Amino acid sequence: MSILKNNSSIFSLITFSAFVVIVAFSCKKTEDNKTPHADYIFRGIVKSAQTSQPIKNIKVSITNLGNKNTSTNENGAFNFEYDNVDLITDWYFKFEDIDSTENGLFENKDTTIILNSSFFHDYNGEYYTGRLESDVTITLKSK
Repeated sequence: MSILKNNSSIFSLITFSAFVVIVAFSCKKTEDNKTPHADYIFRGIVKSAQTSQPIKNIKVSITNLGNKNTSTNENGAFNFEYDNVDLITDWYFKFEDIDSTENGLFENKDTTIILNSSFFHDYNGEYYTGRLESDVTITLKSK
């Protein structure tokens, strides 16, 4: 009886150990289920559609990644940099006049920037898709 009990305990221990090993290996990420990712750099200038002059204090938001935002500087320039983000080709931007009449009143604008292979730099042919850069000029109409 004692030998049978010991064999049962050993069998239970081996079964449990095998279960732990199987679970550990099944949770390990393989090359086949990695997600492509990249570094993104967006640079731009916001200008008046009427005068072509840069507009400062325009709120620029990217809505893909939880509404990240910045404001244009004195030269109408803005910049976003993201490192190691899942591959995204369609980026949704929102431009809003936030300073009231300080530099004129401008209409808000929503736009999509689509990144294709011409934007890729340092692509290594695998899961890291390299660095994507985009330089844009956005024009806003006066209200």
